[in-house]
Amino acid sequence: MDTMNATRTEQVIYEMLTENTGRHILDSGGESGRSWQKNQVKSLDDFRNEARTQFDAKYYDATVSLFHHLTEKLTYSQEWTETFNEVAASNAEMGWLELMESFPTVMGWERLFTENSYNRESLLSQVIQYSVYHTGNEVLVALQIHGGADVRGGYTAPRIFFMDYEYDLLSENASIFCTGDAVDSDGPHRFDWSGGEWTHEGDYSKEFDPYAMSQRADLLKLDYLPCAICGAPMRDGAQR
Repeated sequence: MDTMNATRTEQVIYEMLTENTGRHILDSGGESGRSWQKNQVKSLDDFRNEARTQFDAKYYDATVSLFHHLTEKLTYSQEWTETFNEVAASNAEMGWLELMESFPTVMGWERLFTENSYNRESLLSQVIQYSVYHTGNEVLVALQIHGGADVRGGYTAPRIFFMDYEYDLLSENASIFCTGDAVDSDGPHRFDWSGGEWTHEGDYSKEFDPYAMSQRADLLKLDYLPCAICGAPMRDGAQR
């Protein structure tokens, strides 16, 4: 894939994912264990080519690529980012979060809410912190990516993006599949994560949660995670 064909939004998200957010002896990141350090060995094409969802069937854990999540939902605004930086330069005593929350007041906009994905159930591969604004005509978001080891610090400088709907970043959509390798199976079956719950063909059941599948595996003494529909092993690894 040709990096030269990357969108400006993709380039900015990549810059944020690899931004050096510092090191501190108390943040448990060691010499090279912080997210920004791990990301710096990757190219933009590596992020573009990675699976949108990764599923670990052993630990029944699904992870959504933050790169894909952000580039699918956001469009970078250089103009508003430059304006934000001008306001920040005039208020050097303020921290990033305080600036993000006060910026709409300076601009005469409405701040809708501020969110940190660490404070809720999230499948994202990294923590994000953001503040959503309504200008009267558009929805904007000031976004930070957590690049450190300790969630209390290590956030990037904010960038401003356009967003279609105010809750877009809360919508973490993921799909996982079974192999369909079971007697009389009509699989593979797909389970979708949306709104904090797992569903199958739009229907919700607690049995569709990978953790519930793991409990079934323990009960039946299986050495694999069984599909809640047909019992076939769940597909491990990259998902579309």
